[in-house]
Amino acid sequence: MLSRMTTLVFSLRAHLVLSVLVVLVGCAEPTVSADAETQLAIEHVREVLGLEYPYRVEHWGTYRDGGTLGVTIKDRRGRRLAFSLDGRTGRHDMAALMDSDLDTLRIPHRHFYIGAEHPNKEGARELPIGSDEEFALLDLLDVISLDHFSRATRDSLIEPRLDKSRQAEVGQVFAHLKEEERIALGAGSLAASRRSLDPQGMVIHIRSRE
Repeated sequence: MLSRMTTLVFSLRAHLVLSVLVVLVGCAEPTVSADAETQLAIEHVREVLGLEYPYRVEHWGTYRDGGTLGVTIKDRRGRRLAFSLDGRTGRHDMAALMDSDLDTLRIPHRHFYIGAEHPNKEGARELPIGSDEEFALLDLLDVISLDHFSRATRDSLIEPRLDKSRQAEVGQVFAHLKEEERIALGAGSLAASRRSLDPQGMVIHIRSRE
């Protein structure tokens, strides 16, 4: 009888230790934000892009082709997603734009490409501006930024980045950030700027008709 009770005690202790270990391992992963907006973004990324939170930035850099941004993200299951934001020079015929009869001249916005880190690489596919896939990418960038900053802090740091007259202030902020925080802030800034785009393009000149 004593032997059976001893076995039962050890069994209960082992089960308790195992339960504690499971809890501790579960807590080792980043916690999904309780913010409802963030949770919706995570779900949108999962449904459209197939990525499971949390995400890790494996590569974030620019090419010397005018400024194309190339990115690779890895999710918690090891799935990778590569994409880019086109920054290649010579994409627009400026002479033709200036010869136009339109009063307001606009440059089309740069496109995201999904499937590769550069538009010229095999597998790269252009995303229509305003498409569900593009908004899922913006949600992905938002969540990456919010893994490092609270929403209020992130937004306060992004604001000067979107104002060209405050670039000196931006430099001071970046000087005190870690590399992963700089990438996170860059991700949040990119998402914010893309959400505020005029779908007709960026205005470069308005002619006077006097």
